[in-house]
Amino acid sequence: MPVVSDAVEEVVNGEIIIASSATWNQALIVGNTYDQIRPQVEKGKALVINAKFGLIIRREPLTVRQPELSIFLRESIIEKDGYIHSAPQFVVEVLSPSDARFWQSRRSRSLDLLTRGPHRRSSPSRKWPLSPPRHLRRSVLTPLHFPNVQVRISEIWPDS
Repeated sequence: MPVVSDAVEEVVNGEIIIASSATWNQALIVGNTYDQIRPQVEKGKALVINAKFGLIIRREPLTVRQPELSIFLRESIIEKDGYIHSAPQFVVEVLSPSDARFWQSRRSRSLDLLTRGPHRRSSPSRKWPLSPPRHLRRSVLTPLHFPNVQVRISEIWPDS
């Protein structure tokens, strides 16, 4: 199959990182996760976003991410010039096996800044592989800041 120039660009520690666009299975996993979470979150209190947007994690060196799915408490959102400068309360990333190897060092560090940065609220993140590990197949995920939300792991993956 020919290489497609449609790619996702992010900035990590001042370096532009180009990754391939999401696969169909990655899109299905994000969509299935969104479909489970959205009805369980109070619309006036929080936003569930499953579209790419610029999330400024750090200005020096610049780190800008494009999360696949995130939940924000409305009161915590700081938007400047079309970019979000506040940490979401929950982030989901779906990694293919090749993405996982490539991003393990680069992306994880920027995600750690997002989730553990001293100037940010805690933002638990979840990185999900393209197929569920055996020990998670019967699990239910409950995001820390949203104790009434339950994500049935077995219903996220397309082949489940």
